[in-house]
Amino acid sequence: MEKITDDSIRQSITTTIMETFDAMAGLPLEVVDEAQPAELDKNRMVGAIHFAGEVVGVMSFQLSEAFSRMLTAACWAWKWMTSKVTKRLKT
Repeated sequence: MEKITDDSIRQSITTTIMETFDAMAGLPLEVVDEAQPAELDKNRMVGAIHFAGEVVGVMSFQLSEAFSRMLTAACWAWKWMTSKVTKRLKT
């Protein structure tokens, strides 16, 4: 049995989050070194993503109002496009 290490957990979570954002919003992410979080204005949104794979969990995040609007639009567009494809496949 493979030993579970902090690095293997970190890599699994990173991969899962990146795949989730890419699949749900068409927004590819890139890994960056740990940095201080950007300042958020008072108008911000809080959200959560539930994920399952090698690791199961919930990630909560805070986004600026501008980025949350962009993310919402991307998710809505993805949902709209996949519903059109699904309807065409059924006919």
